[in-house]
Amino acid sequence: MERLTRKTQQGYEVQDTAAAVLRLAQFENFYDGLTDEQRTLAEKLAALKAQGKKNSVQFRQLLSRKMELSSMLILLKTYGIGE
Repeated sequence: MERLTRKTQQGYEVQDTAAAVLRLAQFENFYDGLTDEQRTLAEKLAALKAQGKKNSVQFRQLLSRKMELSSMLILLKTYGIGE
């Protein structure tokens, strides 16, 4: 991925503002998608758990995906991105 910012002593510089804004919007959409999917998975897992289906294949697949998303969100937080 081509970097659109350059770190300086004062912070960061941008050469192509329009491209940087587009990239930021795409990244924000990505982040929103991760957090939305995380919430949806939590709801689905709670419903399956309430139905006594904690040992089902579907529950395990959803739990695996939730852990995947959690790992991504934790990684983003280590770079100061996210809640």
